[in-house]
Amino acid sequence: MTEATLSITNPDEILTLFGPRDQHLRKLRRLFDVRITQRDGRIRISVEGEADVQRATRALAKLRRLSRQQGDL
Repeated sequence: MTEATLSITNPDEILTLFGPRDQHLRKLRRLFDVRITQRDGRIRISVEGEADVQRATRALAKLRRLSRQQGDL
């Protein structure tokens, strides 16, 4: 199993990234067939294939940049 971890300590940023009722989170899970969990300011992305983790991590990082620039997604 391949994993990647992002550290996000701001709870508001996590809420924005995951979207209303975790809408964005569910979409990422479906698109990349990954498991995404959050605990103690860390978002863990895990999957069987390494390429999928990298793609999902890049997508989540891009969403994070957009939320910082625009304040909302």
